[in-house]
Amino acid sequence: MNTQVIMFHSIGCQHANTPYAKLSFPWEHFEYFCDYLVKNHYKTAFLSEWLSSQIKERKDKNIYLTFDDGFLDNWVYAFPILQKYQIKSTIFINPEFIQLGKAKRQTCLGKDTDDLRKKAIGYLNWVELKEMQASGLVDIQSHSMSHTWYPISNKVINIQQESNSQDYPWTIWNNSPNTKPHYLEQITSNSMQNYPIFENGRSLGIRRYFLSEEQIIEIQNNIADLLTKRLSRQEVIERVNIIVFNKRIFGRLETDQELFERYYYELARSKQILETGLNKSIDFLCWPGGAYNDLSVRISREVGYLASTLTSRGDNNPLHFSDYRRIPRIGVSSYWYERDGVRFYQKQIPVYILNREISGRRSFMSYRLSLVKKYKQLRRKK
Repeated sequence: MNTQVIMFHSIGCQHANTPYAKLSFPWEHFEYFCDYLVKNHYKTAFLSEWLSSQIKERKDKNIYLTFDDGFLDNWVYAFPILQKYQIKSTIFINPEFIQLGKAKRQTCLGKDTDDLRKKAIGYLNWVELKEMQASGLVDIQSHSMSHTWYPISNKVINIQQESNSQDYPWTIWNNSPNTKPHYLEQITSNSMQNYPIFENGRSLGIRRYFLSEEQIIEIQNNIADLLTKRLSRQEVIERVNIIVFNKRIFGRLETDQELFERYYYELARSKQILETGLNKSIDFLCWPGGAYNDLSVRISREVGYLASTLTSRGDNNPLHFSDYRRIPRIGVSSYWYERDGVRFYQKQIPVYILNREISGRRSFMSYRLSLVKKYKQLRRKK
């Protein structure tokens, strides 16, 4: 059997009005999945065991569950299920998103409610992280510090408004860093209305482009003026870029020193905070959005990470060195179909995906799954 490292994000909040709802996995399906693992005698383990198997070049029959981002629902929904079935998992955490507070939030014990789903929106706090780590079932590792995006040029590619504010939460994070742990509770921001969305990229894979606050306000004011002329969004974007060029509203790129210091903060500082807060070694890194480059990889190795992973299995650069390993992962999703306006989830599908990956054979259900996916793609095109 091939080693399988499985990627999850959120559990139980697929109906929430948040940017990550599309990443959420129904908690009933997660329990079905864990029950299946136990009944079929799969052993779950932490990534340290995966690394040991890689170094010793021995066969590894373990299943490794991983969660990205540190959503509060990992505590509310996933952790009680992990405890029930004694399943081990790894959660990759961004320290900038850890919430303050000394109270443990309510957990779901097999009975979900609308009130509980609302309370499950947010991020984990230190008390919850420490209890999960101490349980022996959860291992906390690093997802870098910020998990954000930055402009890479002064080219405007979109305009932030209330209708698309959830598409660009990083504008709020970058302008108001202190709000990050609680931004899901109030995703919109009046100061971000008509805010220019510049050409951008993930933090650990790009060189940041800087514009002054005055320059951004000038562009924002031009956008607001153009919107009064009843132009389409695309026409406003095209015209504001002409204004930016004609008025020479130019910024600057990060220097080499600034770039190094920012990457070092992302990778070394996150490791240090988690090690101090949890009194444990942080050896594994998950690249936010799969973004990295030669410099960020070099720094991650130098500060002591032993292996890293992306959001998926495929990538041109294997991130694999003699002293540093690439952890391949697969995503296990829950697909659904609609009948007479009612949405039906197929909780068996994650199990079929797992078996397909392990055996290399496609079952009847996997063919049915491919048809469901094609159907959804056709519906989107319409």
